Amino acid sequence: MSRGALSSDRKVVLLAFPDEGLAINIEKLASGRFPNLTCFRSIDGFDAWSKMENFPPDVLILTSELPKRDGMTLVSQLLKNDRFEKVGVIFLNAPPESDIFTDEVVTGRVQFIQEFNEERLFRAMMKAFAHVAADDKGFRVVVLEEGQNLIKEGERADFVYLVRRGTLQAFHEENGQAVQLGRIESGEFVGEMAYISGEARSANVKALTDCELVQISLEHLDHVLYKKPTWAKALMSTLSKRLKRANEQKAP
Repeated sequence: MSRGALSSDRKVVLLAFPDEGLAINIEKLASGRFPNLTCFRSIDGFDAWSKMENFPPDVLILTSELPKRDGMTLVSQLLKNDRFEKVGVIFLNAPPESDIFTDEVVTGRVQFIQEFNEERLFRAMMKAFAHVAADDKGFRVVVLEEGQNLIKEGERADFVYLVRRGTLQAFHEENGQAVQLGRIESGEFVGEMAYISGEARSANVKALTDCELVQISLEHLDHVLYKKPTWAKALMSTLSKRLKRANEQKAP
């Protein structure tokens, strides 16, 4: 089967577990959160590798204890093969005591879920799909968890962000107190003033909910906006909203 046999927005996951019941349960949980999801199953490492060679998945979810070819060996082979460079990996077990996969864990390509539940699985899959969607042409998808910081006031600005999902809060720190500046919702840009002014960050921004954003480098922004008119429209709408809010705050 080729990737062309699936729609371009469909995500493909390979579940590799000797416990078929666990695979069925995870497939149900994942399909409930990701409607455009296709899952394949393998019960051992040899079969999993064969399926990946025939049809590379977007995300591999597995346990290290696989018969015929253990999970650590399987993923080590995957990481050495350029054909699978866009495959995200989620282990449903504690990380090993050795420093194996250290670089990949830092970048988010490989994740370990020590205490499995539906919410941890969902967040791990969001991060894995963000790795899959990473683009070398000036933008990539990033994922934030609730309470995680996106922008710090005073920092150098290298990126702007388009919110695809979730809500964020902008605020100043004054005398140890947070002064709320406004919320940023789905469809709006974040950090766009750095693009306009060329100055450092003028506010802090943190996630109020789990968020998914498109990170766009400033050096590529003009090109990206030219290629994606809907994003240019979203930027103009965001700037208009910010100007209206500023005028309302100045009004007596």
